Amino acid sequence: MKWRYYYPVIGLVFQLAIAAGSPPARAEGPARPQASAEDEFLGSIQLRGGFDSNPDFAMGNAGTSLGGINAAVIAGRTTESYIAALSAEASYTHYAKAIDVPLSRYKAAFDIANKDQSEYSLKSTSSLASFENYDTRSLDAIERVRLQKASGSVQPFVTAEARYSELNESNLLLGKFLPEPERFLRGTIIPGVAWKKDGVEIGASVNLSATRYRDTYDYFGFRRDNERIEPFLFLRYNKDKFSLFASLSRLYGEWHDADFSNVRENLYEVALTYGADPFGFEFSAKRAAAETTFPISPITIDTLYSGKVTRKLDARSRLALFGSYIEKAYLDSPFKQRTMTYGMQLTHDVTDKISVGFELARSEMSPILGPNISGIAAIASLTQRFGDKKRAEGEGRSAR
Repeated sequence: MKWRYYYPVIGLVFQLAIAAGSPPARAEGPARPQASAEDEFLGSIQLRGGFDSNPDFAMGNAGTSLGGINAAVIAGRTTESYIAALSAEASYTHYAKAIDVPLSRYKAAFDIANKDQSEYSLKSTSSLASFENYDTRSLDAIERVRLQKASGSVQPFVTAEARYSELNESNLLLGKFLPEPERFLRGTIIPGVAWKKDGVEIGASVNLSATRYRDTYDYFGFRRDNERIEPFLFLRYNKDKFSLFASLSRLYGEWHDADFSNVRENLYEVALTYGADPFGFEFSAKRAAAETTFPISPITIDTLYSGKVTRKLDARSRLALFGSYIEKAYLDSPFKQRTMTYGMQLTHDVTDKISVGFELARSEMSPILGPNISGIAAIASLTQRFGDKKRAEGEGRSAR
């Protein structure tokens, strides 16, 4: 497809324009100015190994040993005219049994924004993400540009987003993945306004989007093109060791296929964290719309609750208890899938940059059809962190 990576290329050109948009400082007098930049580089590598009694939630699975690697890196640069950051994450898990599909997740993002935000901020973000496991394969390429007034308490903003996506899911009727993934483009405009004061931000916005699939009809003969309007109200609060984000929205979606009902759903998100030494608390609740290839549903409505409590045992050791509940409801059908996970995690810092950990978790899934299925995973890990921060200086060029 010629348009597969079209939007990320546009984003890269736009980001270069932001960086080049501010003219270089004009030299004063005979002395040549010194240009300076501050660079940051942080990353980590984690090796994992253990046992999973049922990695693909299949009946009669005898379990398998596993090995994996997680890696994350972020590199940033701050200059007199722009702030830029490049981040990447990778996760790969291999199961000993050939029947078990490896679990992989990859993501990369590049952000660039103007340094002087006394009047306005202009930020561009390009991201690419892929995911694959036993029942889902997805790819998302997103370019997002946000312009916001940065002075005063009332700050209007507008965000433009272009997205290319591929999605393939294990199909209940076929008993396997679709022959080809569903591919679509989505364009979104988000105008809004925020009020900020003393760590509090309250705002309203509206998402206006149009989605077009590459093929007029999907594998089962449905048209999935749609338009959506989603008004938002949101709140942010940060102070000391407490942070809160909350949003409430109403999704209005119009689909082009007569067999799909138009969507009218209330959605929300809440996320809070609080640190009270020696304890730390995290909680999130979210109800969101998600794409699907399920033949009789335009989208799914996914509801997630998760929580985590962490306690410092000493200066180098931490114990965490966690749990989550996910419900995936397939619209225009009675089908729902539910997954519950809970467990514990123990982490010990051997040095400032090396940690060892152990995690024990149990998951139980209620599939669309059939009895509940459960599994237990026990995983040990070794993590190496690294990082560098330096200030580079050199001779600048005077403006002509």
